[in-house]
Amino acid sequence: MSLRGLVRRLLGVRDGAHADAALRDLAFVAIDLETTGLDPRRDDPVALAAIPFVGGQPDVDAGYTRLVNPGRPISSASQAIHGIGDDDVRDAPSVAAALAEFLAVCRGRPLVAHAELAQVPSKQLAKGAS
Repeated sequence: MSLRGLVRRLLGVRDGAHADAALRDLAFVAIDLETTGLDPRRDDPVALAAIPFVGGQPDVDAGYTRLVNPGRPISSASQAIHGIGDDDVRDAPSVAAALAEFLAVCRGRPLVAHAELAQVPSKQLAKGAS
C-alpha cells in the first residue's frame, strides 16, 4: 500500500469527497516529507511536515514539522538536497512516534502533496510501529 493509501485509510478519506471544489475554496493540508535517499519507495522519512491552508492562505502556527529518526544513515546525495544529516535526527523521535501528531493535523481535510509522495510505500512509515 502506498503512503497515499495509508493516509487515506487512517483519515477515512472518501474518493471524490471534494471533487468539484477549487483548492482556494477548501481547507486543506499540504504535506511533505524528506527521506534518507532519493528513492521514496525504499528510503525512510527523516522529516514530516503538514501545513493547513484556509482560503488559500497557510496557517503555519497550526502546522506540524518534525525531524524523525529513520534508524539508518542519511545518504550524502539526500543531505545535499534537504540539508538534514545524521546528527540532526540522532535524538529525534521515530516515524511511528511522530505519526500520530502528523495525522492529527491532517485529519478531516483534503491532502495536497507532490506526486512522488503518493508512491511511498506505507511500510516505510509503518515499519517503526512494530
